[in-house]
Amino acid sequence: DPFQSGVFVTAVTPQSIAATVSQLRPGDMILAVNGQRVETTGEINQLVAAAQSRAWRITVMRGGQVAEFRLNI
Repeated sequence: DPFQSGVFVTAVTPQSIAATVSQLRPGDMILAVNGQRVETTGEINQLVAAAQSRAWRITVMRGGQVAEFRLNI
C-alpha cells in the first residue's frame, strides 16, 4: 500500500488556512502535497517555503478513503 505513512492532523486551529481553505480535519492523515509524499511536518514546511505557485493539492486519508483537496492560498 503506497499510503501507509503521512502526517497525522491532531488539531485544526479555527480561522486558520487549514480550517477555512484546505478543509483539513482532526484525524486526517496528510499523504502528499502537490503530488509529493510527506511523512513529517518539516517536509510540508519545506514544500510550502519552496513553492513557486499558490495553488496546492493536498492528498489525505480520511475515514479509510483517499481524498484530494485543491486550494489557492
